[in-house]
Amino acid sequence: MKWALGTAQFGMDYGITNKSGKTKKKDVRTILEKARNAEVDMLDTAIAYGESEKCLGQIGVNNFKVITKLPAIPENIINVENWIEDQLNGSLRRLGLKSIHGLLLHRPEQLKFSVGKKIINTLKNLKRRGLVEKIGISIYGPNELEMLIDNFSIDIAQIPINIFDRRIISTGWLSKLKKLRIEVHARSVFLQGLLLMSRSELSENFLYQNNLWIRWYQWLKEQNDIEPIKACLGFISSLKDVDRIIVGVNNVRQFEEVLKVINNPLNIDYPNFECQDEKLLNPSNW
Repeated sequence: MKWALGTAQFGMDYGITNKSGKTKKKDVRTILEKARNAEVDMLDTAIAYGESEKCLGQIGVNNFKVITKLPAIPENIINVENWIEDQLNGSLRRLGLKSIHGLLLHRPEQLKFSVGKKIINTLKNLKRRGLVEKIGISIYGPNELEMLIDNFSIDIAQIPINIFDRRIISTGWLSKLKKLRIEVHARSVFLQGLLLMSRSELSENFLYQNNLWIRWYQWLKEQNDIEPIKACLGFISSLKDVDRIIVGVNNVRQFEEVLKVINNPLNIDYPNFECQDEKLLNPSNW
């Protein structure tokens, strides 16, 4: 399975386990060099990721497929088409690119409103002009898909999927997206790092799901104390309908660790840790 390097950490302090803050530029440079050597060909960024685009552009990302994301369109914007094109031009300028592989909506719920058709038509126009190869959405859960997929044609859906969050599978949407030939990019595969934490590191805010955590840690122990990162990436790798895994790293050591795991995926049976609790599954609720 192919994977993409998430770059939120390159532009801001991101992730519940991130204790070192924004990744230093020299480390970003090394990570990108190692990514090229490992044939990792895609970078996932966003306008909302602080200085991520600027950092990537200063280092140079010409030989990567770059995906970026538009923020929510402000309510006072009259000319939506011009606003979107201005945002894209800003991204291209910061990234040092003439075009990008993908442009996604970070807040696709705006498609549900009267402005929705203008948004999607503008994205399609940018695609026709060769400024963007693919267009799509980044969502928090499958409940957002019903109206969007039925009414708008897209190429990529970026969706949270992990050992706890299997909503996209249980609702049947993963297989449906595959049939519609929409690329599925799995994000939040570590639940923003929460799944990599030890029991003692967990905040009291998450312990209300005590039984789930007990089962999780017990299972890891039963698998010869398997490292959580191996279990998380192995689970996503086992999903044949997922086209890309998006993995963000804070430093060079983490990148090397992820690369090692992805190149040697586990072949084990995964019990059902599925959880439907959006308070836990959606980091915006933390």
